[in-house]
Amino acid sequence: MYVDVAFSRQNGKVYTRVLRRESYKVKGQVQHRTIANLSHCSAAEIQAIKLALKHKGALNHLDSLNDAVHTKPGLAVGAIILLQT
Repeated sequence: MYVDVAFSRQNGKVYTRVLRRESYKVKGQVQHRTIANLSHCSAAEIQAIKLALKHKGALNHLDSLNDAVHTKPGLAVGAIILLQT
């Protein structure tokens, strides 16, 4: 399982899609199944889900990782698009 983040632009507006997905094969071709739509979650919640999926075999060690993980906001995509137009 993994968290899929994608951006799309429609009518000059940028939309962000955040999905929890899993991959599997059918007759040798890779397919993707959507487990949950996480678009309504905050950035901190999405980071926590990504971290939990990354360390799903050793969740009891996440307490020691608490100090090592820092989040910060990314670039403002809307401002860049506004400057381009």
